[in-house]
Amino acid sequence: MVNGRTWLLIDAPGVCHQAYHAIPELDWRGVRTEVLYGMFNTVRSLSRQFPAATLCFAFDSKHSKRREAYPPYKTNRKPKNVEDQHKRDELYKQMDVLRRELLPNIGFANVFCQKGIEADDLIAVACKGIGKQDTAFIASSDKDLFQLLAPNVIFWSLRRKETYTDKAFKREWGIEPSQWAYAKAIAGDPGDNLPGIPGVGLKTAAKFLNGTLGKHLQAHGKIEADIKYQTANIPLMRLPFKGTKPLTLEWQPGWDRKAWNKIMRAHGLKTLVDGF
Repeated sequence: MVNGRTWLLIDAPGVCHQAYHAIPELDWRGVRTEVLYGMFNTVRSLSRQFPAATLCFAFDSKHSKRREAYPPYKTNRKPKNVEDQHKRDELYKQMDVLRRELLPNIGFANVFCQKGIEADDLIAVACKGIGKQDTAFIASSDKDLFQLLAPNVIFWSLRRKETYTDKAFKREWGIEPSQWAYAKAIAGDPGDNLPGIPGVGLKTAAKFLNGTLGKHLQAHGKIEADIKYQTANIPLMRLPFKGTKPLTLEWQPGWDRKAWNKIMRAHGLKTLVDGF
């Protein structure tokens, strides 16, 4: 966008979960640091990829308004035993330190969390709030965020290290990004413990929505006859969730590199000192 600003909206829980499960356990003076390392290494990588962008960090709330609306929501992710609970506690402990202390102390002005709200919702509100001449890159691996794609909103895949645009989405799925939540409502989302119409996947749901699913097919009749999943799932899958408050984004083309180095050294992350 000509003369516009560039915003980088980071799915912080996604980065932290990926780091916790992918990086071997790190310890500095009795304190675990693998999640810290994963986040800061990602920040360094993204800063190199998007040097002119203002970085914004969206975090999940521990409380969930979606679970209030639908109690089974994500209950399949609950710890199965004491060891699983311990692992989750450690993950959230490091995420809290990042959100409450380290990112703000480095000087990042856009660190967001709202009670009952997920990071995806905050990213959605941020996308709606940027200027028409601005560009937002969503740094995530969560395909739920595809519904936010627009000419000035681009998905940056943290796994594939590549962009995914609204045009690419339309070519692949044959629907508008705004219809993605409807496709997922029809097909369901096992990861979030949201059931869909049995035997109907995302590709079939997309064909139904764009009118290319043959009316003679059994799946077409099943979708037309069974709208309960669409009715129940749409409010849970559409971004942002009802009640998400607006965000005030602060333009910040840089941050305190001295504070960065100080915090990297203080946590034994010496390989990230002066890494830009």
